[in-house]
Amino acid sequence: MGATPKLNTDGGPPTALFSFSLEREYELARRYTGTENTELYSARVRLADEVMRYRQTGILTDSLLACCDHEASLAGPWSSFGRRRIAELAADGHLAARERVEGWLAHPNAKVRIATIWGPALRAFDRPTLLVIAERMLSDRSEAVRAKVADIAIYENWFELVPHIRLAASCARNPKFRISLFSSWFHLLENQRTGNRGSFSSTEENRPRYEKQLAAFLNEACG
Repeated sequence: MGATPKLNTDGGPPTALFSFSLEREYELARRYTGTENTELYSARVRLADEVMRYRQTGILTDSLLACCDHEASLAGPWSSFGRRRIAELAADGHLAARERVEGWLAHPNAKVRIATIWGPALRAFDRPTLLVIAERMLSDRSEAVRAKVADIAIYENWFELVPHIRLAASCARNPKFRISLFSSWFHLLENQRTGNRGSFSSTEENRPRYEKQLAAFLNEACG
């Protein structure tokens, strides 16, 4: 399951630098699960117990992976505690966890791929790896995936992807995603030029330029 990670000073693995409290995890399980879905609540409680054991040893067990997988199967891709823990385990250097995240990125359901690049992948991988993944996903068969990756590029300041986003915009067929990708390209380029970080904002100074370039882009596409 990969090399045993180096523990930090409070006994937890490298990604768990914050104080981990079982009581707090139980409270979060109650707060975000409710009282009716007892199966999901129980899965989250068991997961918290397994994470505590992992924090004490730094050793990934089949039991922890199974708890992560079970909770994820019940919660779905957007709100899963287990998927977040898998991502943290991947960041700790565990191959089994990394392979799970990579599998989600290649999932046949585009919504799962989007949920993964927006959440677990950002926790699991370093910047160079994320840039490779994002560049690949800008050629995804789903234009919705491509558009979401371009949005994330702005938040994450992935300036290296500027030309790839422009190409994705040119290749998009759906007008909505074509404009979305162009807008992401424009704002990422603006942020690179101005030194802004994570900004989608239009200003009085750049709005006319945006509208002029968008019109030319759409005219080029129609031509």
